[in-house]
Amino acid sequence: GLSASEPTVWQGVNVRGADEKSKTLSHASEAEDAADAGAKKKPGGFNGRVIPAIYFSVPIIVCIYAGYWPTVVVFSIISAICAWEFYALLRSDAKLPNELIGTIAAGLYPFSYAFLGIKGIVLLTLVLVMVLMVWYVFYMRARIIDVAVTCFGACYTGLMLTALVFIRGCGLPDFSAACLTFGVIFSVWFNDVMAFVVGKTFGVHKFAPRISPKKSYEGFW
Repeated sequence: GLSASEPTVWQGVNVRGADEKSKTLSHASEAEDAADAGAKKKPGGFNGRVIPAIYFSVPIIVCIYAGYWPTVVVFSIISAICAWEFYALLRSDAKLPNELIGTIAAGLYPFSYAFLGIKGIVLLTLVLVMVLMVWYVFYMRARIIDVAVTCFGACYTGLMLTALVFIRGCGLPDFSAACLTFGVIFSVWFNDVMAFVVGKTFGVHKFAPRISPKKSYEGFW
């Protein structure tokens, strides 16, 4: 039999659970500070959609029509920026992701596809998961939820924008592929702006008040 001083499997599980709880409690004040900071910096309104679109549209269009590799480079940069902004949003929701690892991974997704195709995406995702596992094991303040949102943020931003790299190199004539890529980007931007305009003008029924209080079903449709 086991002596009273010998640990059991259940004790190990309880200790790990207690560690997770203590990490969560120790993160509370830091998460609240991050939430306050994020709320102060959060852009919104019509200008928050149109002005960034104008700033980013020129270099994006130039790179898309310049060729495949300029497209890869510009979407790699945008993936990293979007990932950083996404993690800032998560911090405002009391999550504490690893921005450095996630942002680097997001920026590498377009290059991974450009060099190795789907195999490159799978390989990069596996490396990302392993790096986050090491981070979780050796950084005592890291929580499981922080690992999960870091991985999700990199995939969510990096993979989504890598789809545009796929469209740009889909095998169509160069100019046609560039026009198709630009058309996808323009349709997304136009949809976002019009959803805001319609929702602002006619919106009554809230769509997702917890995530975005100003979104409405009228703007969605």
